[in-house]
Amino acid sequence: MTNEEIVRLVNKYFYSEKYTFPTHFEHRYDRDSSAILYSLIRNYRPTVCLGIGTWLGGSTCIIMTALQKNNDDFIYIASELEDDLREKTKNNVYEKCNQIPILINDITENLDIIPSNLDFLFIDTNHERKLAEWIVENIFPKLIKNALVAIHDFAI
Repeated sequence: MTNEEIVRLVNKYFYSEKYTFPTHFEHRYDRDSSAILYSLIRNYRPTVCLGIGTWLGGSTCIIMTALQKNNDDFIYIASELEDDLREKTKNNVYEKCNQIPILINDITENLDIIPSNLDFLFIDTNHERKLAEWIVENIFPKLIKNALVAIHDFAI
């Protein structure tokens, strides 16, 4: 997509729908990235979704809100290693969206519950090489052709 196409999508969805960020917890996903992620989900309308890494749930709120606005039946599984962060994500997302994704702990121990027809993948992990390789080897084969993939920051 060109920058102009992205700007059009952001204006059409994010700004016209007046997405509001939760203010009761730290939201670590910047406004521009949030606007683009929300708008891409609204436009492409994925229904089988996986998020890896939630922190406190800021990006999870964006994803869940966009999925709900699409008004489609959807599956959204989110993985977070740390129990306290998973619990905070649950509470924060429920407060914003009145619904939560299926929350699981270690993605590497839960591969069997990940659908084999993912059309959206959000990756925001600890950025360790071993996990990145595991995701490429085990999650990428579960993506359908033309799936939407978003990665929040990375390390090399």
